[in-house]
Amino acid sequence: MGDKNKTDYPTATSKPLTDSEIFLDAVMDHVALEHAERAAVFTPEEDRWAHGAQQAIERQLAALRRQLTPAQPPPKRLPQIPQELFALDRAALVARVGNLTQEQGARYHHLDLTGLTDDDLRSMIAGILKPPTEE
Repeated sequence: MGDKNKTDYPTATSKPLTDSEIFLDAVMDHVALEHAERAAVFTPEEDRWAHGAQQAIERQLAALRRQLTPAQPPPKRLPQIPQELFALDRAALVARVGNLTQEQGARYHHLDLTGLTDDDLRSMIAGILKPPTEE
């Protein structure tokens, strides 16, 4: 049948319509054209009303989301720091972190461990040995 254009549609002088698809397309084109010619442009008041309605719906959805979302994530239980770590000095703690990264492939976000306290290093080692769990 090829491309359908205005010449495909039957006219009053052409033979009777045999393809219902062409007829339906012609009717739909006519209805769409008529609707486009009659389409009304929204007034500023209708625009404001629609914008206000949209904002009210978005506020209600946000309130529902807040009701269903916990205020704070559940706290993580920090691992117990083994007593053996309290006996280590700073150099030994840094060496232990180095060993854990090599042996277990542990990673940490601190580029320079000098900014961490000894207690921070102990907590980090304990976390690598036994990661925190959700409550």
